[in-house]
Amino acid sequence: MKLGPLDLIAELNAPEVLYSNHGLMIVCTGGRDGNLYEILPNAGATVADLQDGIAHLPQGALLRDAFNDEGEICINFWKAA
Repeated sequence: MKLGPLDLIAELNAPEVLYSNHGLMIVCTGGRDGNLYEILPNAGATVADLQDGIAHLPQGALLRDAFNDEGEICINFWKAA
């Protein structure tokens, strides 16, 4: 899986895997404006996998965007510094 849009990658520090299950992975990267949390589901992810993953995000995280890049889905949340 590749991480986020190219314009964001230049702003971010090394990613850290916070949580993973059989359907998705959650990665946290530190940026100059706070932390970016990326949910990276695989093709077999279920609604239950997404609910489980979202439960591992900080309560104050705000939805930033979601996109499909060459078949890979990424859902991004920001937690302001």
